[in-house]
Amino acid sequence: MIDMHSHCLPFVDDGADSVETSLAMLEDAKSKGADIVVATPHCVLRKQDMETFLRIRNESYNTICEIVNRDTQRYPKLLTGAEVFLGSDISEFEDLKKLCYEGTDYILLELSPVVSCSLLSEWIYNISITGLKPVIAHIDRFENYKRMKQELKGIDVVYQINAARFFGMFSGFAVKQIVEGYDKFIVSSDMHNLTTRKFNMHQAMRCAEKIVPHMCDMMFHAGAESMLFNNNF
Repeated sequence: MIDMHSHCLPFVDDGADSVETSLAMLEDAKSKGADIVVATPHCVLRKQDMETFLRIRNESYNTICEIVNRDTQRYPKLLTGAEVFLGSDISEFEDLKKLCYEGTDYILLELSPVVSCSLLSEWIYNISITGLKPVIAHIDRFENYKRMKQELKGIDVVYQINAARFFGMFSGFAVKQIVEGYDKFIVSSDMHNLTTRKFNMHQAMRCAEKIVPHMCDMMFHAGAESMLFNNNF
């Protein structure tokens, strides 16, 4: 499994609160089948200077990697990215590519819940014409996801679903509704800690095998792998 959305770096956002927690989260993910985890801390441009964000993220990443890289049997491979908040048109930032998944043109975007779908789609289009490839974070948490998908028709995007969406009495119905009419989806943990928001992709995959068996490999491995190789999804 490849986890493309996690908050496992310490001292960057509301994710891991210590080096020890970060390492425990990564060890737990590895033990449950994660081969690669991408650290995607929250980034809110205009509120935080991009270079400051990158410096803090990279310092945290380097601290963790010093340990992780020494024991690849215990920990997954760790890569960098960012979860970039889309609360305005950020396409004007010249260095936006620095926030993409490491070595790729794919950028993870968190949609603002207070901005209209039509305006969000315009901003996403503006990002796409710069040559970057938008990935929409936890589309399952976006209340107007049906309208959003309609607005984004014609724009090449990837949708990310949180693993937690696969649990619960009506999870099967919900997932089928979310993926209806489109085929570019990945599932990620969006893990923040070891308790309330821990790694859970292994459980989600077992559910997905029953709910959307034809999409399982794409959602949990192949789709993310193609992104990390910077190939078309």
